[in-house]
Amino acid sequence: MKKTALLLLNCIFFIVAVAQKTLTLQECIDIALQNSQQVKDANYQTNISKITLQQAQSQRLPNININLNQGTNTGRSIDPFSNQFIDQTIRFGNYGLGLDFNIFNGLQTSNTIKRNNATLQASEKEMASTKNLIALTVIRNFLQVISNQEIAKATELQLTATREQLSVANKKVEAGVLAASQLADLNAQLATELLNLANTKNSIELAKLDLFLTMNYQRNEVVSFKADEPLADAIANAPDANAVYEAALKFLPDVQTIEQKKRSAIFERSIAKGLRYPTLAFFANTGSTYSSSVNKTQFVPDGTSSNIVTTSPDNFINVAGSDYFVQQKSIVRNGTTKPFTYFNQLNANINSNFGLALRIPILNGLQAKMRIASADAAIVRVDGQLISIKNQLRNAVERAVQNLDNANQKIVLIEQQVAALQQTVTNASIKIENGITATLDYVIAKSNYDKAKVTLIQAKYEQRFLQIIVQFYQTGSW
Repeated sequence: MKKTALLLLNCIFFIVAVAQKTLTLQECIDIALQNSQQVKDANYQTNISKITLQQAQSQRLPNININLNQGTNTGRSIDPFSNQFIDQTIRFGNYGLGLDFNIFNGLQTSNTIKRNNATLQASEKEMASTKNLIALTVIRNFLQVISNQEIAKATELQLTATREQLSVANKKVEAGVLAASQLADLNAQLATELLNLANTKNSIELAKLDLFLTMNYQRNEVVSFKADEPLADAIANAPDANAVYEAALKFLPDVQTIEQKKRSAIFERSIAKGLRYPTLAFFANTGSTYSSSVNKTQFVPDGTSSNIVTTSPDNFINVAGSDYFVQQKSIVRNGTTKPFTYFNQLNANINSNFGLALRIPILNGLQAKMRIASADAAIVRVDGQLISIKNQLRNAVERAVQNLDNANQKIVLIEQQVAALQQTVTNASIKIENGITATLDYVIAKSNYDKAKVTLIQAKYEQRFLQIIVQFYQTGSW
């Protein structure tokens, strides 16, 4: 019976272990980027920009078209074969192949390609900015979860120490060494720490909910989170803010997005200026026609001929009173009558043309002027955005560096505070054991020590978050 129960218990533990999933920070970021609708929307916009660029590039290719017309004419019309007016019902067909190739259009095609390429680059940078924002939110929420977990562990250790002290105090009360009233302070401290642990566990669950929401993650199993690496010690000095800012200008996609938009606006102005230039195009066409009015047979000579001489009594002339008969001579071509088919007619009606088409703009409703003015306004607007985003970046970098420097100093001071308070708790514990001091002094010292340890944990994770931000500004990667 015991073996069966033990086996069942092991199976339960195995099922729970399998159902539980542990995620690292990088895995959380990957899931968030994969599930984010914002990233999908940004990717869609990037694909649209790619298609627009391909459309502009295709404008460099010639236009080749086949035209096929088949129909019926009734009443008076022009015969497509003979170009003569006829008054009958005929079937007709017009078939053609045309080519049109742009030679010069004021560099509008070239500048359109450059503009659309800059727009594509801006879309890609915007998608990178969206990913960075999501990753930043995931990092913040992930560190909040880990921080609360560490606080919970510290609180549990505090509870263990308080319970041990309470156990020692109970033994002293039973031995008559310590008054029973002294236990009230320790019990109150124990209840406070239990409440703190409950609040911390609740904070863990709330932080997890925020993280799951950022990840757009649907849980089908129990999920836990594990830090990729232990927290680093505080560094002596934060990096130089100006150096971090100069690096951020090279790597941060937010600034690069505006720079690409400015390039796009400059090329848009060049496109507008191209409307003032002449355009030159090459064209070529070939085609044929068909008409049902044409005879279905046709005499085809074989290259030879026959001479026929005739004398007619009706044809004579009188010369000096004498009549002379006139002989008529005609040449008849030899050959045969052959079918004149549909394709024979098309072959006989082939016509072709080619040439150059020059278009010189004189007045086009001031379209060029208005588009140039609009492009100039867009450039001024983007310049303002670029200045603004750079100022915002500088401010954000300086804040991050200043906060990191403050966090480093803060950790050093809190560590000193924790060490001092730990000694105070140790001294108070010794005094209680020797009956020198009341438990209230110990409770106060331990409460201050516990708060300092929680503050130290929070400060270290705040420092870690700031280190990640500054590192991103320096390298462009998390």
